[in-house]
Amino acid sequence: MTSNCTNSTDTHNSSSHACVPLSKMPISLAHGIIRSTVLIILLVVALVGNLVLGIVLQRKPQLLQVANRFIFNLLVTDLLQVLLVAPWVVAISVPFLWPLNNHFCTALVSLTHLFAFASVNTIVVVSIDRYLSIIHPLTYPARMTLSKGYKLIYGTWIMAILQSIPPFYGWGKAAFDERNALCSMLWGDSPSYTTLSVVSFIIIPLMVMIICYAVVFSAARRQHALLYNSIKADEAVQRSTTAALTWGVHFNEDDIEAWNIPESLPPSRRNSGDLSLPRCYECKAAKVIFLIIFSYMLSLGPYCFLAVLAIWVDVQTRVPQWVITIIIWLFFLQCCIHPYVYGYMHRTIRKEIQDMLR
Repeated sequence: MTSNCTNSTDTHNSSSHACVPLSKMPISLAHGIIRSTVLIILLVVALVGNLVLGIVLQRKPQLLQVANRFIFNLLVTDLLQVLLVAPWVVAISVPFLWPLNNHFCTALVSLTHLFAFASVNTIVVVSIDRYLSIIHPLTYPARMTLSKGYKLIYGTWIMAILQSIPPFYGWGKAAFDERNALCSMLWGDSPSYTTLSVVSFIIIPLMVMIICYAVVFSAARRQHALLYNSIKADEAVQRSTTAALTWGVHFNEDDIEAWNIPESLPPSRRNSGDLSLPRCYECKAAKVIFLIIFSYMLSLGPYCFLAVLAIWVDVQTRVPQWVITIIIWLFFLQCCIHPYVYGYMHRTIRKEIQDMLR
């Protein structure tokens, strides 16, 4: 039979031994080093990606229209997460290394949630902004002025502050998890705060994204069908423009690049009525939308699932340590994904980056 505990030397008395349950054994040094190494790689990628995109947006004022100011705000949240939170997560990943008290741990968790909520709220604003700009182009300039854009950005931060400060006044509690070498929320101690966090992190944002992009994709199919069913390219452009004015649907080539006419197609196929073309086009547009939603679920889904699970299960002792580590990696992976999904997929921004690197 295997033993359910192991001997560990007391740091205060090297001659005394205590029986520590295997379920509460802290992560090994090798585990901590691997976790920290992967985190450092993710953080470097995120730092470079966000900085390059931020520099491009700042160098070209014409790119900083209202929509891209939301993207710039998203870059700021990622950079703050990388610079102010991530180094502490890397440092405490080494076993037995947590020199500070639980008050600092609470502050660290709240800061993590502040930047994460600000990021999530910004993604919701971006989804609604794209919906309005594509489906209601004629009224979009009046609806989304620069001043309204700034108010929305301020609103994302005000909401994030309100969503992240409850642990400071006793609604929710954070503590250092010695087994997993991590500052974390004690989700099971406050089911009400856990529910609020999960609804704010994943359920409401996901519903908004699905609804907005579903409507946009449906409109894209209608406009694209008109474009490809015409006999001549000039007639197709004219018909799609008329449809855009009739339906209030307009597509800028920088909304989502996948919704452009593929430049790689030969002229004969661009002007033909080949029924296979719309399917290829719709498939590519669907992949872009899927990438946006899937990347969001991949980063925050496991974290929210763990929070819900903690209401019924002691995740600090029952969940394998490597699972916790993977969830940490995925949480910070979003800082690497955002610049690509919301920046580098735009043709204009890619061109500016290429010009800057020449």
